[in-house]
Amino acid sequence: MKKPISWYFQNVIFFSGLTLLLSLFKISAIKGFQGFHFSGAELFTPLIGLYGGFWCTIIVGLVRVGIKFFIFKPEQIFTILSLKISSLCAAAYWAKDSFFTRFFIPALCIILFNFHPVGQQAWLYSCYWLIPLVLYWAPQKNIFVQAIASTFIAHGVGSVLWLYFMPMTAQMFIALIPIVFVERLLLASGMVVIVLAVELFKSLQKKLAIYFFHQTLV
Repeated sequence: MKKPISWYFQNVIFFSGLTLLLSLFKISAIKGFQGFHFSGAELFTPLIGLYGGFWCTIIVGLVRVGIKFFIFKPEQIFTILSLKISSLCAAAYWAKDSFFTRFFIPALCIILFNFHPVGQQAWLYSCYWLIPLVLYWAPQKNIFVQAIASTFIAHGVGSVLWLYFMPMTAQMFIALIPIVFVERLLLASGMVVIVLAVELFKSLQKKLAIYFFHQTLV
């Protein structure tokens, strides 16, 4: 059923405000980019695809980029855009179960990374993106499997953008391999916690509604 425009408007306002609030909670520094951190927003933004849909994610992303455009220096805008584009791809994973979002994007990341001269020297780094490719064929995709796959898709897109447009060396990518494992596990676990918390809230809300309805009949 087609949702009314007011539904999208309310969700954009809610998710924009929530992600801006969560961006205040820093998780870890982004290696090689002084002053930038992974925050609570990176945990939740992909899940907007699950709760608000793909188009809602795009609009929220544009709102956040517009706000940050007035905060950060012009030379830092690319870093902001790369984070938002990678989060958008992760949100697309949650929003729609399709071959393009769940298989083609990570496969393209591997190809583009290893096509680049620097990427060829750090080919082991791109092996991380085999994870969503393998999980695409998993018979059952629980919350953790989807969180892991989506966060590595975001990682692949962001890494390829940085490889082609930022001064990255093969040694930098190789040094990041063990860090990426911990970082992505943390982000995926955070997404799982958020999804479970939302489901618990919905369940409690439903039980309370049934309880109060029953009380009015007694």
